This record gives sequence, C-alpha cells and structure tokens, in this order.
Amino acid sequence: LLDIDSHYFRVLFVFVGFACLGNGLLYTRMPIVSMPEKDDTVPTKMWQTLRSHRVFAHVLYSWFLAGMAMHLILVQKTEYLVSLVESLNISTTEIALYATAIPELCKLVAMPFFALLFDRMNFVSLRILVNSIFLSYIPLYFLVGNRFGIILGTIVHGIGMGGGMLMWKLGVTKFAPKDQTGNFMAIHTYLTGIRGIIAPIIGYQIIAATTFAQAGYVAIALMVGSLLWLFWLKREGH
Repeated sequence: LLDIDSHYFRVLFVFVGFACLGNGLLYTRMPIVSMPEKDDTVPTKMWQTLRSHRVFAHVLYSWFLAGMAMHLILVQKTEYLVSLVESLNISTTEIALYATAIPELCKLVAMPFFALLFDRMNFVSLRILVNSIFLSYIPLYFLVGNRFGIILGTIVHGIGMGGGMLMWKLGVTKFAPKDQTGNFMAIHTYLTGIRGIIAPIIGYQIIAATTFAQAGYVAIALMVGSLLWLFWLKREGH
C-alpha cells in the first residue's frame, strides 16, 4: 500500500487497531484461574531474589548487557533501511519484509527447535548459543552494507529471536522455586523494562553524533561483554 501512496499508512493503522481489538476479544475467552494471595510476593522481595540466588542474578546481569545491545539497534533497523533507499534502491515493500516479515517468519520456524534445546541443554550454554546468533546478526545487517548482508542478517536475527523469545518467557522456570516464580519474573521484567527505556535513547544519541555503523560497534561490544560474563559463569560450574 505504501508503494502506491504513502498516505495509505492510515489504512494500515486502522487494520492494526482492529487486529488489537480482536486480540483483546480472544483474551476474554480464556478461562480465568484465581491465584491464592501470597504475602511474600511484594516489590521488595525481587531485590532479595538477586541477593539470595547469585547464579540467577549473574544470568540477569549478562542478559541485561545482551538486551541493551539488541534494544540499542532494534529501533534503528527500519531507519537504517530507509537510509539505503537511494543507494540500494530499496522499496517500502522490501523494508517491510526485511524489518518485520522475514524475521518474524524465521522466529516461528526456529522456536520449536529451540524448545527442544531448552529441555535438553544447560540454560547458560543455550543462552551462549542464542547470544552468539545475535552477535553474528549485528555486523551482517549494519556493517556489510548490501542486500545480501541485510537479508542474511535478517534471517539470522529471526532465528535468534526464536530462541530469545522462548528463553525470555520460560527462563525463570529454570531457577525459581514454584512458590517464588512471581518474584523471579518481577525482577526479570523490571530489568527488561529498564533497558528497553534507556537503550533506544542511547542508540539514537550515538547515531545522531556518528553513524549506524558506530551504533553497531557499540552493540557488538555489549554483546561480547554478555558472552564473556556467561562463559565465566559456565567456567564456575553453573
């Protein structure tokens, strides 16, 4: 639609609105399971979780670095493609494919594979694998500078998302006792929100002062730091 007329974005927004409405209606059909109230599920408990479960804390710290790397450049993906419209003659259809459609499709295909690995592999080892996939995506997408690199990077990113999304949703089950899942998930989602707020701001500041490539280098450094942290954790026998 945007190739026909850029003003058709309004039509797309209406479609997205109806899709969200349908999603909400589907949620209303899910059975509601009442949970017993627990006195220990309070905000202050999530910080105690970091102090009392050191392995989980180190996993979250390394995860924070990896998340910073991904959020730093995630919001720049589309803008980077737009900056290449003239040099690579990229259409709006291609931008939609590279930024959203292809990685989402690859995520769906890869997720069952990572589900099998999640049940069979050590969590830290699997996190190292997923972070390594993300690390390879960054230079392919942002540094190669041609269609082949962008397409390959998009595919690699989608595969990594399949593992990353699964581990984000289920990772705490590898560490949390059943009666403390809420506290573990609370600190996990809290740190996710923090990096989701500050990383894009930092990313835009880097790009405003330098280039997309420089933002890519910063993201690579953060991801390498995350991997080194995980390798140290694995060497310690966790």
